[in-house]
Amino acid sequence: MEKTLDGHWEKIYLHQQKDFRSANLNRLLLKMMPRKGSVLDVGCGTCGLTLELLKHGYDVYAIDSSFTMVENAKKVLEKAGYSRGIVTLKNLLDLNKNDNFDIIICLDVLEHIEDDYGAFGKLCNSLNKGGKIIISVPAMQSLYGKRDIELGHYRRYDPNRLRSIFNKYSIEIEKLRYWNFIGILPLFISIKKNKRLNEEFRYSASLKNRSINKFLYYWFRIFENNVDAKIGLTLICLGIKS
Repeated sequence: MEKTLDGHWEKIYLHQQKDFRSANLNRLLLKMMPRKGSVLDVGCGTCGLTLELLKHGYDVYAIDSSFTMVENAKKVLEKAGYSRGIVTLKNLLDLNKNDNFDIIICLDVLEHIEDDYGAFGKLCNSLNKGGKIIISVPAMQSLYGKRDIELGHYRRYDPNRLRSIFNKYSIEIEKLRYWNFIGILPLFISIKKNKRLNEEFRYSASLKNRSINKFLYYWFRIFENNVDAKIGLTLICLGIKS
């Protein structure tokens, strides 16, 4: 599982500033965030979001449990002129109450943890009072399949489960929305055909694949980031600690 996930991100990290999903999710999150504060980027991958936050003046501490991801992330930060020490090899379950942040971002992580309620509690313990937490998770349990298993997902989510997790730790939900409506049909077809979803166009430099990526880039920028279609492959939740 970890090799599959690492391989996926190793392909993306060279293109993440132009990748339709990564670039537009980062854009959406920046619109949702307070204008300043200390940020913990949990499961930072190759630090595409971390880099954007640094460029916007945030004080960022990034962690990931994958050695491969952390090493790639350090290269990304160093190339951009930032300290390699911003990112650390660390599991979110190892966070403690001495790790205090104004904003915590945890993208596509909880689905990899069997006890997602307990993991969310760890995040809340490191969040300052009045602080904000942003979570993204894969949605639509009915589409759970081979690809999820390969990526180490225990589950996909619906709004009620996210509400239950946030409510358990008295985190007030400010925004809960779906994202990635356009991806539902391709994933559904791949499941019905029992074939792995082909995402090579995200990494290829061919004219055809660059054209697909460019179309999707503007689709996400214009539609997905501005319209809650009430269904999608991703759920995004913003909460505040009272």
